[in-house]
Amino acid sequence: MKFFCHFFCIRNSERERVIDLLLNSLDMTRHKNRVVSELSAGLKQKLSVAIAFMLESKIIVLDEPTSVLDPISRRKVHHLINMYKGSKTFILCTHIIEEAESLCDEITIMIDGCIHTIGSPTYLSNKFGKEWKFDLILTNGDSTTINIVEEYINNNIKTAKQLIKHHSSIIYTVPSNDISIADLFTKLNVLKNEEHVLKYYTCTSSTIENVFTKLIDEAHSNNSNNETRESDEMASLNI
Repeated sequence: MKFFCHFFCIRNSERERVIDLLLNSLDMTRHKNRVVSELSAGLKQKLSVAIAFMLESKIIVLDEPTSVLDPISRRKVHHLINMYKGSKTFILCTHIIEEAESLCDEITIMIDGCIHTIGSPTYLSNKFGKEWKFDLILTNGDSTTINIVEEYINNNIKTAKQLIKHHSSIIYTVPSNDISIADLFTKLNVLKNEEHVLKYYTCTSSTIENVFTKLIDEAHSNNSNNETRESDEMASLNI
């Protein structure tokens, strides 16, 4: 790291502070005086991340920075990125969908090497998500309250599917094409404010992982259809 401090023209008076800050942030202080060749793959990965952060550049490109890291080390890297988020711009390439969803303000989804779509996590979830999930926390778990809730959902959100029912909570999903998020809130507010059978509720859209899976499936389906049409056209020409 001292070599890279010299390479990046970091002042002598700042070098130890910069090195100690980064090593401490990634829980690597005890490895400070070890030879790089003796480090494990995970420690080498964290060292590479630390070196990237030594640059004074306003833009940092990170290619799969946590791919070989355990969950604890991964969180350390995430924390380091969040520390510098206000002062630096990060271009992060990752196959870990949860990582992109939690760290990124804008997500680019690439399929077969081409950019397919770009947007914020919320935008992508709302635009390409297939369903809404709503969690209902009931005022109590007695059968009368549960029956009121279930009957209301069955009559007013007809395509909703019950996923889980606990003592005093019920989780449903409903296709996003069947109801807007605004209408869903309106209907659930009736249960809460007029029927008085809900303590509170939450509504969420599809996760980025579900969106990613859907877009890949659609892209592959379109490619398959195109290949079939091309084969049919070739067969017609050969006839």
